[in-house]
Amino acid sequence: MISLRVKKEIEDEFIWEIQMILYNLLVYKTNKKEIEYET
Repeated sequence: MISLRVKKEIEDEFIWEIQMILYNLLVYKTNKKEIEYET
């Protein structure tokens, strides 16, 4: 049985990872659009 404190830390880490991935995708898409407009 994982203690609640450890479980919470794992969940926070997981949420953080997902947020970073989504943010990177968003930035990547926006940058791609801007590049397409310039050319």
